[in-house]
Amino acid sequence: MSMPLDATALRRMALSLLAGLVAFAFLSYLRIQIQYAAAPPLAGSLILTALMYLLPGGLVGFLVPRSPLISGALLGLLTVGVVWLEVPLRPAVMPWGEIAKALTAFSALGIIVCAGGSSAAAYLRAHRLDANQRLRES
Repeated sequence: MSMPLDATALRRMALSLLAGLVAFAFLSYLRIQIQYAAAPPLAGSLILTALMYLLPGGLVGFLVPRSPLISGALLGLLTVGVVWLEVPLRPAVMPWGEIAKALTAFSALGIIVCAGGSSAAAYLRAHRLDANQRLRES
């Protein structure tokens, strides 16, 4: 039976989303610096981008005790704000329709990968706790 979210759970979710967003912004900045300095091949750039979304999603999954999938998806949606600041999508240069398509693609990528990272972290946390309980019982 599922309990509704109380104030403590909402506060914890908000703080974990803030931590995930800060981690995303830092990793995004780091990825940009690496790409300018080292110019990795396309596969390297894709791996850096995936890690940029996956690791903050994992952080949220470890910090939120309930509903990690929803928290990860929310983080993925919030990452669009950071991407908007990094990628200059200006209406004077691009039509609004193209900007909307780009933001939809960024949000879809963020939602899917951050939710996956968050769910994986919650799964690992749950199985680590199960393993620790089995060790104590034996």
